[in-house]
Amino acid sequence: MERALITGVAGFIGSHLAAELLCRGWAVTGLDVRSPVSDPVAGENLAELTGDPRFQFVAGDVTGGDLAMVCEGVRAVFHLAGLPGVRRSWGDRFGD
Repeated sequence: MERALITGVAGFIGSHLAAELLCRGWAVTGLDVRSPVSDPVAGENLAELTGDPRFQFVAGDVTGGDLAMVCEGVRAVFHLAGLPGVRRSWGDRFGD
């Protein structure tokens, strides 16, 4: 079984991509800083995925830490993580 990593999986696009990959027989590791436990929108987006044993959610930030663990055994990476809204990505957080 092929495994994909999706950063930003708790967002609308990331969660729908994960659902489609699961339908196509892939295993999915989803990485996001937004937790489905503390963020209601993330929880809603991931609700259908969390019951699938082929889906693994990892709470984390792509801007820090070692990502080697989540990349282990991964065939494809879909990098969708980012700050929502263009204005928030400029200024002090541009380096992120």
